[in-house]
Amino acid sequence: MHLMYICNDNNLIDESKWSNWFDNSIFCHYNIGMIKQVFNMSKCSYCNKRDAEIKIILDTWNGTNRKKITYFVCSDECKTQLELFSGYVNKHVNKFISSILIVILVLIISLCLMVYLNNIRLLILIYSVCIALMGSVFYRYPFATPETCQKYGLRKSIYIIKNIGMGLIITGILGGLTFLLYCFF
Repeated sequence: MHLMYICNDNNLIDESKWSNWFDNSIFCHYNIGMIKQVFNMSKCSYCNKRDAEIKIILDTWNGTNRKKITYFVCSDECKTQLELFSGYVNKHVNKFISSILIVILVLIISLCLMVYLNNIRLLILIYSVCIALMGSVFYRYPFATPETCQKYGLRKSIYIIKNIGMGLIITGILGGLTFLLYCFF
């Protein structure tokens, strides 16, 4: 297996040049503890297994805009799931962004109203509802960051975001119920 090494300034050093690298004075510049091996095998973008050999290029959303991104998958099932999720992201990304912005806008407006009206109870109720709404947005649109998908694979990233969404929904509901119990009892 052919090895590459990454140093602390992200320069790649080929194994074949490794012996020459020790002889150069540049070696003193690098922190030996920061060197790690990087194997030239790709991980599946969907399930995160090693030795993914199928290369696909999808025109999909990458967090900031749409562009063609190269993915590696290990099987036709992973390829199909990745293509389906890419289509889902491309279709619903605008709804996701607008939903998040609306919830944040409601939170900011409610904070301004709380200061103006001096009513902390109203703020608690609105915040509980907004937290539950934010959780439902994350559960409905489990779009993780590209770094999360790269580290854990798409399947596990979806699982993580859906669990975060469910946790926010439960937190919002419990916060609202606590508020209602406090007000009426």
